[in-house]
Amino acid sequence: IGSGSQRIRKDVINLDIYPYDNVDIVGNIYLLPFSDNEVDAIIGDQILEHFDNISKALQEMYRVLKMGGLIYIACPFVAAYHSSPNDYYRFTKSGLEAIMAQQGFAKLKSGIRQGPTSAFLSVLNGWLALILSFGSGKLYQLLLLLFMAFTFPLKFLDYLICKYRTA
Repeated sequence: IGSGSQRIRKDVINLDIYPYDNVDIVGNIYLLPFSDNEVDAIIGDQILEHFDNISKALQEMYRVLKMGGLIYIACPFVAAYHSSPNDYYRFTKSGLEAIMAQQGFAKLKSGIRQGPTSAFLSVLNGWLALILSFGSGKLYQLLLLLFMAFTFPLKFLDYLICKYRTA
């Protein structure tokens, strides 16, 4: 769900609100085009922050998921504003676990995917691009890509510091 143009595997159905390349079904999260208990698994990578009604989106995912089906959800805790088309929320690990439990999902595993360096760089890169683009959307996107490429190696610090409980 919210696949964009990314294809994970050939046997995974991509659903998005936009008809990007590799999108199999153009659809709305609040009215998924599947029957009850039809889907084996759902992948929602960096999507929940884009829904104005998270409960309704999760209820719809729960509706279409088969009994015993799996759901993978990843959400940002710290990230620069990124509308696509909108950007509403950020999540703590315990907050996301609580939201998922309220919707009836049982937790199998939960963890942190990116560390504090990645979070810091997300905000820093966005800030630098904003300041240096002087309001130009195209220049902002270009600078953001350049800063992301330049600072990417610093993200490897997360492998060292993510071992700390406070990270």
